[in-house]
Amino acid sequence: MQQLFVTYYQRVMLWNMIGSHTVPTLDAAATFLRLLEKIRLSDQEVTESQMVMEAGNFTWKQPSQGYGDRLLDLENQEAEALAALIREVKGVRIQDALWLSGIVSRFYREPAEAKAKSDGGISA
Repeated sequence: MQQLFVTYYQRVMLWNMIGSHTVPTLDAAATFLRLLEKIRLSDQEVTESQMVMEAGNFTWKQPSQGYGDRLLDLENQEAEALAALIREVKGVRIQDALWLSGIVSRFYREPAEAKAKSDGGISA
């Protein structure tokens, strides 16, 4: 189990990023569906923040500073899947690169074969 603090803005962006991601099979979607459920805004948050989507853009007015910020509990598999998805996403906005790279550096684990090569072929 790992924790990740996300702001309202980050939740909206991650929800959109995860929801737009495609996977090869329905079984492969299970981890991302769990992530979506943990990240998504509640109906109350959508209403209270007056969130709308117009022409592909989200707009909202938070009722107070820090509104909608959350500390998420993620299973290790969810954390690693989120980081891997972020690494693969195309079209990263520069304004999001810093916080997205923070998630990646915290949760991403190199595949075993890449790590073994970087360790000179020695694996644990």
